Amino acid sequence: MALQGQARVALLNIGRKIDINRGTVTNLTYPIISSVLEGIHSMPRSSRGGQFAQALTRAHKKAKRNDKSSIFSAQASISVFPKVTATHFLVGNFNTETLDSPHGEAASIDCLVFAPQTSRSKINAVLVQETNQANESHCDVPAEKSTTPKFGIARVGDVATCEDFKKMMVNIINTAPVMVDVKSMKATGAPHLLTSFAEAFLDIMGPDWDTWIEKTGGGPYVHALLLQFF
Repeated sequence: MALQGQARVALLNIGRKIDINRGTVTNLTYPIISSVLEGIHSMPRSSRGGQFAQALTRAHKKAKRNDKSSIFSAQASISVFPKVTATHFLVGNFNTETLDSPHGEAASIDCLVFAPQTSRSKINAVLVQETNQANESHCDVPAEKSTTPKFGIARVGDVATCEDFKKMMVNIINTAPVMVDVKSMKATGAPHLLTSFAEAFLDIMGPDWDTWIEKTGGGPYVHALLLQFF
């Protein structure tokens, strides 16, 4: 299972040459895995999910501090990456079907794990649950008396506007360096595919997009169409 998970994570992070105007993707290449992810793969299986969650959370906190004048800091919007979500990520449990619903819990990883986290109550719920489980483990609480663990993927973030969608693209770009060496992949001529898609959407949603939204309102479901296209 662990090796299958690594292969699926690698597939998610492939490099490529992409032509947005023609809609073509060519020269698919194996990713250059980051030293962070390589280190996590070398750990005991029981430690991987927690360590990966911590690495992702640190990366987003660092992104928020980097440069307040940059969109990648100003619109960075992930505060917590649940351990359960990180574990699903490492075993390659990715959704390959059409997104059913942006609400409730998910059974597999989809793009909404990168959605902007604006609800303090949802963030706190994750923190409280993980703190309780850690305390029970540290205090050797018997299994029959401990809290039943949850295996569903909590939707901590949400995409309810076009601005939320833009923040999700920023979060995807800020996440990528935890998994792959983005700069080295770009230097080889086959940049990280997922980052390139996110950057393409950010380019599309530039000043002209903002002007169009301002003049027309854009309609109430444009963000849903963007989510569907992505």
